[in-house]
Amino acid sequence: MRSTLPTRVIDVGADPLRDDGVGALEPFLFESRGQLDRYVALSHRWEANLSFKTTLANLDEHKQCIPLSTLPNTFQDAVVVCRAVGIQYLWIDAICIVQDSPEDWGKEASRMAAIYRDAVFTISALDSASSNGGLFRQRRLLPSVTFPSPLEGQDASGKPPVLGMRVAAPRFDQEIEASPLNSRGWIYQERTISTATLHYGGHQMMWECRTKVASEHDSEIQQFSQALTYNIGRIFWLTTNNSNLRPGAWEDIVNVYTRKRFTVPSDRLPAIMGVAQLFSDIMGRSNSSSNPLIPAITYECTFLAGLWSANLHRQLLWGYDGSDGPNILGPPKLNLVWVPPSWKPRLPSWSWISVDYPVGSWVGVEAQDLHWDFKVIDASRACLLANLAAYRSGKASLELDLFGRVAQLEIPAMRIMSQQPVRSTVRAKQRHEPYTLHITIDPGCAVSHATYGFKVATYRGGAGYLAPKQSYFLLLEQVERRCNRFKRIGVGSGSVSDVDLAFGEGSDTGLTLV
Repeated sequence: MRSTLPTRVIDVGADPLRDDGVGALEPFLFESRGQLDRYVALSHRWEANLSFKTTLANLDEHKQCIPLSTLPNTFQDAVVVCRAVGIQYLWIDAICIVQDSPEDWGKEASRMAAIYRDAVFTISALDSASSNGGLFRQRRLLPSVTFPSPLEGQDASGKPPVLGMRVAAPRFDQEIEASPLNSRGWIYQERTISTATLHYGGHQMMWECRTKVASEHDSEIQQFSQALTYNIGRIFWLTTNNSNLRPGAWEDIVNVYTRKRFTVPSDRLPAIMGVAQLFSDIMGRSNSSSNPLIPAITYECTFLAGLWSANLHRQLLWGYDGSDGPNILGPPKLNLVWVPPSWKPRLPSWSWISVDYPVGSWVGVEAQDLHWDFKVIDASRACLLANLAAYRSGKASLELDLFGRVAQLEIPAMRIMSQQPVRSTVRAKQRHEPYTLHITIDPGCAVSHATYGFKVATYRGGAGYLAPKQSYFLLLEQVERRCNRFKRIGVGSGSVSDVDLAFGEGSDTGLTLV
């Protein structure tokens, strides 16, 4: 099936061993201008200094010719695969996007969902730690032993029969988990969006598509947690008009995605935009549920820098998560996980895209059971759909104007900014009435002498939940008094009555979160 080609694709040329005299032997960069045809995409790991890429300086040269021998091994092998299956065009991000042009990068990054979705399949360089690793590698030999057969007789060569055993090849989930690609942020989106993926692993090739997962050793693999046909990822493709993703599905996606790593930390938002587009499409068509136990949700809303406006009251309540996977009874665990040593918080402080560690929801109940404790006045400056390059370069200002209860809280000052979260219990009095709050200070943040709380949501009980009645709030630091501008430094909760006491001397006011 033909689809609209991306802006630029690599014409893989002709295989010299099969050349019929038609077409160029060497690949070149082809500007499609909306042409319809088939193409394959490549998913690979970028190294810090990628040796081969398209820039403004060599763009015209690449349009003329890209000698196959000059390409890194993984790119060369991808060309060979395309030639072998008879598909003329190949999309590789490093070559098909002009890497030193912010305008071109932003435009093409915003089209990632369509690029991987419309490819016939995606080649995954699963076992390659860099672009020079290649697809066609010497496979790792599995330990084996031989021993005489207890059966009498001779084999075809006239010798006594011999039996052998070897260690089983890694399962699909084991191969994925151990691969150099698995920890990378952009790869999550590429696997999730692709309609089919051909993985070149260390022990075998594996096929992953909308309906099944198979390998050289197994014609059909069960749905392991690392297979995107299981739970979060490829379930997108299996969702129909008669089924729904659970309301907390986006938080599950974020919990998995924020465990990935990036060469460019600010890529956290651009690298999830394609998944967000797909998620929005599904929510737009899944407005009814045949299962009364699965509440339907509609996403007639806006994607706000990693959060959805329809569930903003729940999704603002994220926090550092040291657990091994999605946490359902919040707040998240504080087991220590890897945090980049030079990491510093970015803006916007209210979104998880500003941090470089795993996050989970602070709330143990679904969004429809939470009462909003604030109003959104203006979210237009937080909506970044097309100008991703501006965000990546730090030039985009993503802000939320909100109205709600703000109060100065009695929290001891902390002068040393920790690279790990600090969780504590605050006990104080308001009008001689004692109250207790449970707070977590975000990694990299300090607590000043003036710390404010902003009430976000309240859970007042509901059927089917063990969670106690709770109120939830953000911890804020004022960055500009005249304009009432605040940044997030943490999150907290407490019983409804205790939080009401703590916020009793506060006021309902408008503020801007930066």
